[in-house]
Amino acid sequence: MECGAYDGEFLSNTLFLEKVHKWTGILVEAYPLNYYHMTKKNRKSILVPACLGTQLEPRNVGHQLFSFYEMPWCVKVCVVSFSLLCTQLYITQRPNGLLAQVTDTPQNYTVQCFSLPSILAAVKRRTIDYLSLDLEGAELEVLKTVPFDAVQIKVISVEFTLLENSRNISEFLFSKGFQQLVKVFKRDLIFVNKAYFYRQYIDW
Repeated sequence: MECGAYDGEFLSNTLFLEKVHKWTGILVEAYPLNYYHMTKKNRKSILVPACLGTQLEPRNVGHQLFSFYEMPWCVKVCVVSFSLLCTQLYITQRPNGLLAQVTDTPQNYTVQCFSLPSILAAVKRRTIDYLSLDLEGAELEVLKTVPFDAVQIKVISVEFTLLENSRNISEFLFSKGFQQLVKVFKRDLIFVNKAYFYRQYIDW
């Protein structure tokens, strides 16, 4: 399950698993333009056009975009596409101030948010082999909605934005029986479910 799946291809954490190992899964993407592009990628997973909620109840959330060029604390940046065209970046901001998504289109939009447990219930899944979270700051709050006693997650990767976030995430997942396995590119943490792998004869 990949949450914050972007267009389903660029920097995807699950595309390799699907293409090479024939895994199936769930791809969650809130930004409508990214979701549209994802529908054109012929992914074999379930596509969900929504954001992950930090509460169990579904709700609509408004997102506001502003330009990196208008942010005094940020260096001017651009993205070089495959066609070698440079485009200005915009980033969404939730009402609570958490960053949500980088885009190239300045506009306001509203998306539906569903909790991770409700999405799993809708597709009748209680086991996740690999959960990828890239939510630009909301990862911990989303993890807190997961009933770990009812849903088995074997491996979790989390991209964090601040060092303090990484500590809080690590402490929370440790309390749920996970162990940090490795840090990738200084911004991604990978955790494994100790109880599950212990049952597979691996002694952590």
